[in-house]
Amino acid sequence: MTEIKVGIIAAPSFPMQLSEKLSADLPSTLNRALEQDITWNFQCVENPLIGSAEDVNKSLDFAKSIQDEHQWDYAIVVTDLPIVEGKKVVVGNLDEPMGTGLVSIPALGFIRVKQKLKQCLLYFAETVYLYHNEQDKTKRNLNLSLFTRIKPEHTILDEKQENDMLTEDEQEEGDQTSHSKTTTKFILSPLIISWILLLAGMIRANQPWKEIPNFKKIISLSFATATYLTIFSTPWQLSIEYSNLRFIFMTTLAIGGMVLWIMYAHSLWEYPTTMTTRTYRTVYNITTVFTLLIIIVLSYLILFALLMISVALFVPNDLYNMSTSNEGTRTIAQFLYLTWFVTSLGFLAGALGASVENEQKIRAMTYSYRQRARYEEAKRWEASNYYSSDDTNNQSQSHN
Repeated sequence: MTEIKVGIIAAPSFPMQLSEKLSADLPSTLNRALEQDITWNFQCVENPLIGSAEDVNKSLDFAKSIQDEHQWDYAIVVTDLPIVEGKKVVVGNLDEPMGTGLVSIPALGFIRVKQKLKQCLLYFAETVYLYHNEQDKTKRNLNLSLFTRIKPEHTILDEKQENDMLTEDEQEEGDQTSHSKTTTKFILSPLIISWILLLAGMIRANQPWKEIPNFKKIISLSFATATYLTIFSTPWQLSIEYSNLRFIFMTTLAIGGMVLWIMYAHSLWEYPTTMTTRTYRTVYNITTVFTLLIIIVLSYLILFALLMISVALFVPNDLYNMSTSNEGTRTIAQFLYLTWFVTSLGFLAGALGASVENEQKIRAMTYSYRQRARYEEAKRWEASNYYSSDDTNNQSQSHN
């Protein structure tokens, strides 16, 4: 029975989690699609050095080196970095002769990411298998259906371009088999929808709901401030007098002010540098703002739920009627309006001076911070390889 080893080189955190969950289901699905009995062996390897967003195409070359190291037949990179070329959003790259592929998770959007990634991995593995076994590709049974049209674009390197990609040793030996002449890029379209999917996918990759524990300090201080305010009668009367528009304005001010404060206090905004292009920098900042906005809104809702208990305990109905212009039994609407009022006031007044629980984790939530970390690791990795190769050459010359 034929055995094929496929390596999945995943970025840390979300890409690695998805890859590990999918690896067990891929072999049976592939055999059904190919109508063959093949032993597929999928192995997941976590590696942060799969390239930066600006140089993401080099990930295929890096994947080839890891593929040779582990003696895999094929290698597929799964990254949480976006791929943008011009104004086009790229879902992934595929080099069939080399047996390497690349999938960008952000391009898969916000929902059904797991199913979409599974489709990509299966499609890439089937395509490379059909290519290397010289079978008719029109018999392919797996498709890429991502709710939008994906357009494959083939890039053919001429002999000069291919020769420039080779090392000096390969050029001297005439080894032209180690690099492919054709690569395929999968472009997401239409244009507007593709950018919406990209931003939504980047927010999804950040997993903002998992960052709520890092905001415990902010929620606790806001709760203490708002609970203190509930014992005074002035907020009771104001909650009756204020209009819905004013309540919405207070909520917007509280949430927006918190977002701006966290961005400023923890330096989450990406400024122009030589490390990132303008396109990626803009995408990173938009993603950071919306990711933080989701976290703050969830924290606000948690605070609202906690204060409902506080208002019910500390604001008796008789005292409420005596201290306000309300007559009769306090209604549920008045109860909710009072909770809404103290939530916005406590969130704005009590939490603006607070900091998050773990600043390092909050910064790691942003793409720009992860990019800088990858640049530094990549430089250390290249330096270690450079010096190790120098040592090997020196030992070889000394031996000769």
